[in-house]
Formats: sequence, structure tokens, C-alpha cells
Amino acid sequence: MDFYSRQHLINTDVKMGGLMRIWSYCIIVFSVAVILGSCSKNEDMMYETLDSYSGKYNAIVTVKSGSDGISYFQLGDDTTLEPVGWTNPYSEEVRALLNYTELSGQSGSFTSKVRVNQMEQITTRKPLKVQSPVKRFEKDNSPVIVYADWLTSCEDGYLTLHLAARCTKETTESGFSLEVDPSEPSDFYLRHERDDDGDLVWKEFIVAFLIRDYLRVESGGTSPVVLHSYSYDGLVTLPFECKSK
Repeated sequence: MDFYSRQHLINTDVKMGGLMRIWSYCIIVFSVAVILGSCSKNEDMMYETLDSYSGKYNAIVTVKSGSDGISYFQLGDDTTLEPVGWTNPYSEEVRALLNYTELSGQSGSFTSKVRVNQMEQITTRKPLKVQSPVKRFEKDNSPVIVYADWLTSCEDGYLTLHLAARCTKETTESGFSLEVDPSEPSDFYLRHERDDDGDLVWKEFIVAFLIRDYLRVESGGTSPVVLHSYSYDGLVTLPFECKSK
């Protein structure tokens, strides 16, 4: 199965009443079986930025090191890539955007050999354990768009999110957190710290959350994950299916 068919969470050709409709202040956000609305004030800017991501990188991977100390990339749940002539600069496992070229030849225990053309680390964090996070979900929580493009995925024990929000230019990925009640490990609540003191602009972010310890194996070896977020249209629920290892 090729990269895009594995990475896409949705079919962006879904027809709504026979036409794809993009409202003012709105970009359509899809989930596995859900069609939801979120907001975008400048549609041209948003789509241009999405295109720049697609042209710059062709994969999201987890950078790992085996017990033998050899570094490799986990692509999705079932593919491993062996980087040739590349030195791992990271001291721990991280998610990263990758531009790679597949090389010919055998790769031992890995799926294939690759040449690293460009790499960018994704901010990788762990969920915060909070009792009853739903009770404070709407308090001090700024709206955010969750894109359902190839950058958003639930794989290899990570929930990786492509986000956009109106905020100040100084806002960084540290303004986003994921909360979970250990007694309800399938439900995750995305929080975006309020940041409306100053001139606001549209900014995009990519954040990965390590949720591996919360995944529960069910039939088919998958674990249901539900992301709750607060969009410009109100509360949004996005279901995912993650493989449990």
C-alpha cells in the first residue's frame, strides 16, 4: 500500500449535496466516518501552506533506535526505513517530517533503504493526566482547526495533529496540550491556551502526542481513540482507529 493511501484519514473527494462547499471562514474537516466544519478566515493562505508542506516533505516518521544502536524510521505501523549515510541527532524517540528517496538494494531486517534529503523534528509531547478533563474543557480554551490531511494520523502509538488557529505571532506548539483521564483512556481532550492579547494572525502547527500507553487492544488489533477539540463552530469529536502493538 502506498504512502498516501496509508496516511490519509479521509477521502477529500466526498461530495456534500453533489458539490464540495467551502464556506466563508470555513475549511472542511473530515474524520474516518464524520464530516465536520472548522474555520479559516483566509482560505487561499491556508491551502497555499498545505501545498508547501506536501511539496517539502513526503512522509511523517518516528525516529527510533534498535537494541543494537542502529537508527531507523518507522513509517506508519508496518514499514521501516533504513537511512543510509545519516547520523541520528536525537537522543530519544521523536516524530519528524521527512523528505526521502528510496534506494535500491537489500536492507536486511528493514523494509527498504532510503536517502534522507531533509528532516524536521515535530514537537513531541505526552498527554497530561487530568481527572474529568471534560469539566474544564470549554474554560480558557481557544478554538483550533484540526486538519484531516496526510499530516494528521494515529499510528505507531502517536496521535499526530496538523492544527491551525488565529493567535499572536509569538504562539508556538507549546500552547497546545492533550489531556486524558486515566479511567477513560480512549478519550483525549485537545487544549489550546488562550492567546488573544495582541494582533492575531493565522498560524499552522504540527504536534505529536505519545499515546501508546493508553491504547487498548480490541478486535482486529486496533484501539479506538476519540479526540475532542474546540473549533470555531463549537465542540468537535474526531474518532480514530490506532493499531495496538
